[in-house]
Amino acid sequence: MENVKLYASKFIKVVPGYRSGKKINKIIATVYYIICLLMLFSDVNSAIGGVVSPFIVVYGYEAYKKSKGNSPSKSIQRQQGELPIVRANIILQAGEMCHYAEQAVRLEPKTVTTGYTGGYAGVSFRVAKGVSLHTGGTSRKAIKENIMQKYQGQIYITNKRIVFVAQQKGFSMPLNKLVTVTLFSNAYQLHKDEVTYIIQPKKSRQFGQTLQSVINKYIGRGLIIFGGYYIKYLRSYMNEFIKDVIR
Repeated sequence: MENVKLYASKFIKVVPGYRSGKKINKIIATVYYIICLLMLFSDVNSAIGGVVSPFIVVYGYEAYKKSKGNSPSKSIQRQQGELPIVRANIILQAGEMCHYAEQAVRLEPKTVTTGYTGGYAGVSFRVAKGVSLHTGGTSRKAIKENIMQKYQGQIYITNKRIVFVAQQKGFSMPLNKLVTVTLFSNAYQLHKDEVTYIIQPKKSRQFGQTLQSVINKYIGRGLIIFGGYYIKYLRSYMNEFIKDVIR
């Protein structure tokens, strides 16, 4: 019995006229559905049509509004929006506007020597005057390790450049010189001719979205698309190496 009441209460909540919970709507809906039920004795088809019609009208209209509100053009507009103009602690060029400013870390792969394998000088034997025999010597070998050097700084995206300001390893890259962008879990590798920069912004997703919007708006050549058209991945060993270091 309790299950029947539960299902009945759930059904009432989806019936047009009862969903809002307003008393006046419930009264009007009750009168309407009673009339439809009474029509069963004279015209079954009209009665069924009368009961079904509110469901078709109400839910059809809601589906239409939902599909219209989620149209591709409006979804893209909501996602991209207008590019914000933010204050930048850099000297801007004529006609230059800053759209993104955030803390970031520049990552630079580097091979360092962490130690040496043990070497053995060997033993010398004098076999004759002025003649010695040397045996058993081995040379030391350097132990190499790949690390990711980190440089703290501030990253800026303007309508003309990507600028990284730091005490060391700062750079300024014109947007029209940017060739591709490689996307990692929370870092971006910017490719310019034979030069690459690995940047780990504090707000990684916002950095990517802003850069995407700036490229589309000011460069206008769909050159860099994150997750949509073109992402150039590094070689597998480099990809795994950076992921392990950043993780």
